[in-house]
Amino acid sequence: MKALRLPTTTKMAIRQFIKAEELPPGLFDRPYFIVPKDEVQAKALSIMRKALAQTDTLGIGEIAFSGREHLAIGAPLDSKQKGLMLYVLRCEDEMRDPKNQSFQV
Repeated sequence: MKALRLPTTTKMAIRQFIKAEELPPGLFDRPYFIVPKDEVQAKALSIMRKALAQTDTLGIGEIAFSGREHLAIGAPLDSKQKGLMLYVLRCEDEMRDPKNQSFQV
């Protein structure tokens, strides 16, 4: 089983960009902070953060950790932060249909 585990990566390949309003909030699973290790990364993340914030878009891609690949998005933090947010996404078929649930408040 150990041979099947994917090695953890420190890079996320962004495959496409989407408008923030196109992604339902229920698909967001776990948040992580992406922080730069040095000034070169800080500059690159700053450019990415500003572009994402100005265009109201998110970057979607894959990243491997905990032994498997995850679908994730990169999203801007507020302008005072140096990094980005990485949100691991749930698959839509993992979510329960609210029409079939009964909740009591």
